[in-house]
Amino acid sequence: MEEDRSSVERLNDTLYSRTGYVPPSDVRTPVKDEGSPDVEGSWQSPALDDMLKERRTPDPKPTKMKRFFLLSLLFFIGAFVLAAYVYLGGGNFVSTKNVDIQVTGPAAIEAGQPLVLTITVANNNNAELETANLSIQYPEGTRQADDTTLALTRDRADLGIVKAGGENVETFRSVLFGQKGDIKEVKLSLEYKIKGSSATFYKDKTYDITIGDTPVAIGIEKPDSVTSGVPFTTKIIVAANTSDVLQNVIVRAEYPYGFTAQSSSPDPVSADNVWAIGDLSPGDKKTITLQGTMTGVDADERTFRFYAGIADPGNPNVLKDPLVSTTETFTLARPTVGLLISLNGETDAEYVAPMGSTVTANVRYQNNSTEKLTNAHLVVKLSGAALDKLSVKPDPSGFYDSSNNQIVWQAPAAADFSEINPGDSGQVSMTFASLQNLPAGKNQEIDLSASIVGTPGGVASADPIKATADKVVKIASTVNLTGKVLYSRGPFKNTGPLPPKAEATTTYTVVFDLGNTQNQITGGKVTAKLGPNVSWISALSGADAPTFDAPSNTVVWNVGTLASGAGFSGAGREASFQVSLKPSIGQIGTAPTLVSGIAFMGMDSFTNLPVTTTLASLTTRLFLDPAFVQGDDAVVK
Repeated sequence: MEEDRSSVERLNDTLYSRTGYVPPSDVRTPVKDEGSPDVEGSWQSPALDDMLKERRTPDPKPTKMKRFFLLSLLFFIGAFVLAAYVYLGGGNFVSTKNVDIQVTGPAAIEAGQPLVLTITVANNNNAELETANLSIQYPEGTRQADDTTLALTRDRADLGIVKAGGENVETFRSVLFGQKGDIKEVKLSLEYKIKGSSATFYKDKTYDITIGDTPVAIGIEKPDSVTSGVPFTTKIIVAANTSDVLQNVIVRAEYPYGFTAQSSSPDPVSADNVWAIGDLSPGDKKTITLQGTMTGVDADERTFRFYAGIADPGNPNVLKDPLVSTTETFTLARPTVGLLISLNGETDAEYVAPMGSTVTANVRYQNNSTEKLTNAHLVVKLSGAALDKLSVKPDPSGFYDSSNNQIVWQAPAAADFSEINPGDSGQVSMTFASLQNLPAGKNQEIDLSASIVGTPGGVASADPIKATADKVVKIASTVNLTGKVLYSRGPFKNTGPLPPKAEATTTYTVVFDLGNTQNQITGGKVTAKLGPNVSWISALSGADAPTFDAPSNTVVWNVGTLASGAGFSGAGREASFQVSLKPSIGQIGTAPTLVSGIAFMGMDSFTNLPVTTTLASLTTRLFLDPAFVQGDDAVVK
């Protein structure tokens, strides 16, 4: 209904209605003019004028806020003046800028000559430096001036008190080593405190010095070129270039790929490339003569690097600080006739073969000359007590002359040897082996020496062309490792049920035996792991007693040196220890493992190669115990 609607709704209908809208009438009502009221002037009285004058008179006393502002301004001006005085006048109390470390010494020095550094610590502060300590850190390779065999890495001086405006002076002596042109860095550090302060201050400085001439020189004498596979000699000449004795001089060589060192004089002290030549007095010269072979193709270039310096104080066979180095490049020349021996596909100068194993030798030849070779013949000689002559078998074109212990290839059996044209190549082969049983106590090897000879150009009166090649087969040692488990016999008294019973304890004796067929073995060691539910009890005392490492559950037998022929021509090595087994119910019907992962490792002193062998796990199957019967190995309830 209309009366139920709000006035806003009715107004809205009126505004938007096309018929109900009634424009407002323009009826104006004039403002009633009631006239201006009369305002009295009595409010502006003399009393008011006196009051306003009193308000305009300033307070003769400053307020608290003004006082605070004035004091702050005065404090700021005073602080500014004091800071300016300290900064411009130098009247500071603590500043590392006013502590100076001055170093007096040479800018360059010959390697090996004594270095004297004078260090001056100047204190330009207004306060004393207390408990001042100066330390110096030398570059690597520095030695003590009094004894150049001793390394010097750091030095230290207690300066005590350095007075305000004063200075303290210390002198340090050392010997620097390095190659010519090296820049060595000496680091200085000053640690101090200021009187009345517990703070510690530091000042650092670095001093650089250049290494000049070295106290030792290296000269190399070598052939203009070397022929692949043909031995050549190189001389390394080491000369002293100092006024003092140079102690413990050592030389090291770095060989390129394809080079094999055969011999040297003097003998190397480490591997085949380190020589100790002792002390060098002023003007002394010492020569190292090195002989070896290089393999490669024609015009190949191979670079050697030689170092000389002072031996490491902790290891006289190690060159720690080289004083000088030099490089020499050798050019390979192709031989007139190339000859190369490979053993089981390997071309190294030495080949290692197990005792009794068959070795296949291939000999490859090639005519590199510009003329053909006629009436050529190739001979391979075999020698060495280890050779089994009955095993030597050449290919069908070769003939084995057992009386001279050599194989010969020539025409007509080897038709290719009647004429070898320029660039032609070919190959012959043979097999051989070492004896199955070699005499102990002596290093054994088999030597092969091959040579090919031919007449150039088919002219009978011409000088024959010849090429040679050699190989060595070293017979490696074979270590024999055996083991057994005992119950009724052995060095220990064993107890417990046999066959073993679940959740009951039975003890066993484990015995390891070692034998060595050939070369002396060094650093020998046997390791093994105990099986599940197996515990270590003890071992026989003595040098051969095994030990047990509980964290790793490992039995270790340090054998050390195993003599040649041990267990064959001489007494073998044996070790025994006792273990206990407490099997679980889950192991009923099985033969539990007592020892597993049994392995031997050592180094063959003749071949310089590792020797390893393993042994199968040992269980409760006591086949070598005389009291053992079938069924005593399986766990029962």
